[in-house]
Amino acid sequence: MGLENIATNMDKIIQIIGGTFAERVPEGTTGDDIYQRTLEKGPNAGSIRWERRMNGYSGRIVGATLDDSPYGKNLNIRINDDNETAKIQITETSPFFKQFAKRIPNLIDGAWVTFGLFLNEKGKATLFMKQDDKKLPSFFTKDNMGDMPPAEEKVVRGEKKLDFEAQENFLYDLVVDYCNSFKADEEVPF
Repeated sequence: MGLENIATNMDKIIQIIGGTFAERVPEGTTGDDIYQRTLEKGPNAGSIRWERRMNGYSGRIVGATLDDSPYGKNLNIRINDDNETAKIQITETSPFFKQFAKRIPNLIDGAWVTFGLFLNEKGKATLFMKQDDKKLPSFFTKDNMGDMPPAEEKVVRGEKKLDFEAQENFLYDLVVDYCNSFKADEEVPF
């Protein structure tokens, strides 16, 4: 056996930026959906990225990982649209992380899933999902909490505030379990 190249499948990365899905594209790419963004943080702060912006992405979920980055943890959802595989990257601290986590129990393996973003009545970007062309609702809702712990009322410096720590930990653990469910299906590449 001699020296050889082992092919790897490099997924394109789709991030959520400014309430849209953004795919990095080569400098100079043209089109109505192409934007330039100046990086604000990190070692490349000030440099310009060219991105294709979209309000949705569809395919079958084929994997998920929770990965560390210099800026925190990212949920990377691998999605295949029958032509290529992409990673939808959702930061753990974003509201989209919780919105996805609340839908996990309703996901059907192998179903066609559409991720979309829209502005709600308060003007905030919100994640919506469809599964096989039908709305994919949250499993955990305000009216039906299931096993998800409710927010706890605490007094902080004389003021009553809601503490969502137990709820956030529950949703985080749900995402970890979801990601681990794909690890059993992974094959060693050689």
